Formats: sequence, structure tokens, C-alpha cells
Amino acid sequence: PDGSYPVTDAGKLALATDTKLNTYFKQQRSEVINSAFTSNHDVLRAINQINATKTGTEYNCPKITGTADQINKAKIHAAITMLQPGLSFIYYGDELGMSSNLTENKLNHENHIDRFYRQPMKWKEETERPFITISKGIDNSYDSYNTSLKNVDEQDKDTNSMLSFYKAIC
Repeated sequence: PDGSYPVTDAGKLALATDTKLNTYFKQQRSEVINSAFTSNHDVLRAINQINATKTGTEYNCPKITGTADQINKAKIHAAITMLQPGLSFIYYGDELGMSSNLTENKLNHENHIDRFYRQPMKWKEETERPFITISKGIDNSYDSYNTSLKNVDEQDKDTNSMLSFYKAIC
């Protein structure tokens, strides 16, 4: 009734953990719970973020091809994000290792139109994706890496997959 929400045991643990960020937020509002997300529709996917390099203020995002090094870095990113105190959010597809390979923007749209951030979840095997027409039309097909990426059913059976890793740490 007063607009507050009950704090769970996990929330109490997060509030009790003294980090600079939590200390700051506790000063602002005592019930705050720090939150992190793997990625979202406004930024590169987790696997692209962790494999990017930065020079000054510029990011160089290599094309994700699924090398062991790229996958292992994405698993480290997942562990850091998911295991810190507070709540963690997984942007759909990050738990599979889906990419946002911007260099494949065939229609030459501005990247913020979200074509590459919002490739659909790979629930099952699909031979092709439909073409979606929104204004000028946005190609909804998977990029070459996401085309070859195992879907949920396949990764669920693979104990070394990204999905199995997320399940193990969450």
C-alpha cells in the first residue's frame, strides 16, 4: 500500500554487501538492490562487448565467428555479470551466445534500428527467417554466426554449451 516492496533473502544479502555502488545507492534509498544486465537492445550483445577492444573512446568490435577464445570470454562476462551481488538480467539470446555482428548490415540501416540486436531467439532449427517489412524493411535473418549457432534444444543437451554454463552459474 505504501509503494514499497518486500526485500527477499537475496535482496538482504545484496544490501549487506558493501560495494562502492551499493553504498552510494543505500544512501539514496535504503531498499535499493543493485542490478546488472548481460546486454540489451541499446548496446552490443554480451559476446560482442567482451570481445571488443577500445582505443581512446572508439570501440573495435570484431566479427564473432565462435572461436574458443570468443566463447570463453563470453562465459567470463556471464560469470561476472550473473555472480555479482544484486539482481541480474539476461537479454534473450545472450545465454546461447548470440551475436550482434554489425558488419553484416546488408540494408545499410543505422545500427540503432535494432536489426542486429534483435535477431530472434533460436528456440529450434530453422532453415530461413522471414523478411519483416517495417517502414523501409528490416531483414530479420540471422547473421552468419547466429545461423551456425546451436539452438536451445541442441545447447540444452551439450554440457559444454553457453546455455549449460549459464544454467550452472545461475
